[in-house]
Amino acid sequence: ELTILLVIGFSVIYAVTIRREEKTLRGKFGEAFAEYSSRTPRFIPKPSLFKDSEERAVKPKVFRRSLFDSMFFIWVIFLFMILELLKERGVIPQLFSFY
Repeated sequence: ELTILLVIGFSVIYAVTIRREEKTLRGKFGEAFAEYSSRTPRFIPKPSLFKDSEERAVKPKVFRRSLFDSMFFIWVIFLFMILELLKERGVIPQLFSFY
C-alpha cells in the first residue's frame, strides 16, 4: 500500500516538475526546445531514439573526476563488505540490529 502511494505521489510530483521545467526551457530556448521536446520522451526513455557518434572528445580532468567518483562508491561497498566479514567473524562487535 505504501509503495503504491509513493509511486502515485512521485508520479504526480514528477508530472508537475516536468511541466514547470518545460515552461522555463521553452521560454529560455524557444523553438529549439520545442523541436527537441517533440522528439524526446518525457518520462520513459526510448533506446531506439539514441544516436551515438563515431568519436567523442574527452577532457582528461573531467574523466578522472568521474572515474574517481564512481570508484569511490565501489570502495565504499568494498569497505562495508569487509566490515560485515569482520563482524561475522567476531573481530568487531555488532552495533546495530534491524531485525
